[in-house]
Amino acid sequence: METIDINTPQNVTINYELASLRERIFGFIIDSVTLTISCLILYSLLISVFGFEGQNVIIIIFCLPIFLFYSLFFEMMNNGKTLGKMALGIKVIKIDGTEGVAGDFMARWAFRSLELYLTAGAFAAIMVSLSDKNQRLGDLLANTVVVKERPTFAMSLVALLSKKTINDYQPKYPSVVHMSEDDVLFIKEVLERYRKYRNEAHREALKVLSDKMKTKLEITNTVGRYDEFLLTLIKDYVVLTR
Repeated sequence: METIDINTPQNVTINYELASLRERIFGFIIDSVTLTISCLILYSLLISVFGFEGQNVIIIIFCLPIFLFYSLFFEMMNNGKTLGKMALGIKVIKIDGTEGVAGDFMARWAFRSLELYLTAGAFAAIMVSLSDKNQRLGDLLANTVVVKERPTFAMSLVALLSKKTINDYQPKYPSVVHMSEDDVLFIKEVLERYRKYRNEAHREALKVLSDKMKTKLEITNTVGRYDEFLLTLIKDYVVLTR
């Protein structure tokens, strides 16, 4: 699992899991199949209207632009995601964690033919494999990376539940049973980032998350710092649900 630490303009460091070469290839295959089927359907419909005499015009005016501009259009209009990327749960973002703009997607698209079509994808695969951020040439020029929208956490809930707990430990917040597995893993992720990057931005993130969990679990009285409170929630959850 390859990851990248991205410092946002708000001085918050976020750890993203990079999309693998395999995921990007599968996304490209899905896009290609979708594009081919769409063009064939459109071609058949237009042939039925204009007849075979106009097939060259149909291909040039209608099908070729769809083939050429499909990825550019979807990434610009769908926050860095083509249909294939959506299916795989990956997207294009800027290297600083912000959403890409039209110029960024155009820079990626400009080298798409060279990297994917003229070399049958070999050049793009080599670039992604050699780059420490899994970037192809278009990504390098546009300062973009392809990341997973839903990262795989380093520690699963199964690992948390397997930890031994003190037998006489009394949970402080019984309402933690209403938390979901995603809640627990997200709290763990925020705590890990705070321990790795002890700055004001991450302390503020702890406060925001603590306040949110208090509201969600209807907790009025807490003891200790924000990180201690969140850690207690995890411990209570483990004890009450194991």
